[in-house]
Amino acid sequence: MDNNGTNNYAIWLGNNLSENLPLNLSRKSVDAVIKDWDWDKIIWRKVRKVVFNLQKRIYKAAKLGKYRRARNLMRLLQFSTSAALY
Repeated sequence: MDNNGTNNYAIWLGNNLSENLPLNLSRKSVDAVIKDWDWDKIIWRKVRKVVFNLQKRIYKAAKLGKYRRARNLMRLLQFSTSAALY
Protein backbone atom coordinates (compact mmCIF):
# COMPACT_ATOMS: atom_id res chain seq x y z
CA MET A 1 0.00 0.00 0.00
CA ASP A 2 1.16 3.51 -0.64
CA ASN A 3 0.74 6.60 1.55
CA ASN A 4 -2.87 7.34 0.56
CA GLY A 5 -4.04 3.81 1.42
CA THR A 6 -4.52 2.38 -2.08
CA ASN A 7 -3.21 -1.01 -3.01
CA ASN A 8 -0.90 -0.51 -6.00
CA TYR A 9 -0.82 -4.22 -6.76
CA ALA A 10 -4.60 -4.35 -7.24
CA ILE A 11 -4.50 -1.22 -9.40
CA TRP A 12 -1.68 -2.64 -11.50
CA LEU A 13 -3.56 -5.88 -12.14
CA GLY A 14 -6.82 -4.18 -13.08
CA ASN A 15 -9.49 -6.09 -14.96
CA ASN A 16 -7.48 -7.02 -18.02
CA LEU A 17 -4.07 -8.31 -17.04
CA SER A 18 -2.58 -8.20 -20.53
CA GLU A 19 -3.33 -4.47 -20.93
CA ASN A 20 -1.56 -3.52 -17.71
CA LEU A 21 1.56 -5.64 -17.99
CA PRO A 22 4.77 -3.97 -19.07
CA LEU A 23 5.89 -5.04 -22.53
CA ASN A 24 8.63 -7.35 -21.27
CA LEU A 25 6.19 -9.15 -18.93
CA SER A 26 3.32 -9.71 -21.35
CA ARG A 27 2.11 -13.28 -21.52
CA LYS A 28 1.16 -15.31 -24.55
CA SER A 29 -2.49 -15.83 -25.20
CA VAL A 30 -3.95 -19.20 -24.33
CA ASP A 31 -4.45 -19.98 -28.02
CA ALA A 32 -0.76 -19.34 -28.74
CA VAL A 33 0.29 -21.62 -25.90
CA ILE A 34 -2.03 -24.40 -27.02
CA LYS A 35 -0.60 -24.25 -30.54
CA ASP A 36 3.01 -24.32 -29.27
CA TRP A 37 2.73 -27.34 -26.97
CA ASP A 38 2.63 -30.92 -28.13
CA TRP A 39 -0.01 -32.20 -25.73
CA ASP A 40 0.77 -35.85 -26.40
CA LYS A 41 4.37 -35.46 -25.21
CA ILE A 42 3.49 -33.95 -21.82
CA ILE A 43 4.19 -36.36 -18.98
CA TRP A 44 0.88 -35.94 -17.19
CA ARG A 45 1.85 -38.15 -14.26
CA LYS A 46 4.76 -35.82 -13.50
CA VAL A 47 2.50 -32.74 -13.82
CA ARG A 48 0.07 -34.20 -11.27
CA LYS A 49 2.95 -35.13 -8.96
CA VAL A 50 4.46 -31.62 -9.06
CA VAL A 51 1.09 -30.03 -8.25
CA PHE A 52 0.38 -32.52 -5.47
CA ASN A 53 3.80 -32.03 -3.89
CA LEU A 54 3.35 -28.25 -3.87
CA GLN A 55 -0.10 -28.65 -2.32
CA LYS A 56 1.38 -30.94 0.32
CA ARG A 57 4.11 -28.39 1.13
CA ILE A 58 1.46 -25.67 1.47
CA TYR A 59 -0.55 -27.85 3.86
CA LYS A 60 2.49 -28.68 6.00
CA ALA A 61 3.61 -25.05 6.21
CA ALA A 62 0.13 -23.88 7.22
CA LYS A 63 -0.19 -26.64 9.79
CA LEU A 64 3.12 -25.62 11.36
CA GLY A 65 2.03 -21.97 11.47
CA LYS A 66 4.50 -20.81 8.82
CA TYR A 67 1.95 -18.66 7.03
CA ARG A 68 4.43 -16.58 5.06
CA ARG A 69 5.97 -19.73 3.63
CA ALA A 70 2.52 -21.12 2.85
CA ARG A 71 1.55 -17.89 1.11
CA ASN A 72 4.75 -17.91 -0.97
CA LEU A 73 4.17 -21.54 -1.93
CA MET A 74 0.58 -20.72 -2.92
CA ARG A 75 1.87 -17.97 -5.16
CA LEU A 76 4.38 -20.40 -6.65
CA LEU A 77 1.59 -22.89 -7.31
CA GLN A 78 -0.66 -20.22 -8.77
CA PHE A 79 1.86 -19.19 -11.41
CA SER A 80 3.40 -22.59 -12.13
CA THR A 81 3.08 -24.16 -15.53
CA SER A 82 2.14 -27.49 -13.96
CA ALA A 83 -0.84 -25.96 -12.18
CA ALA A 84 -1.98 -24.32 -15.41
CA LEU A 85 -1.85 -27.69 -17.17
CA TYR A 86 -3.53 -29.56 -14.33
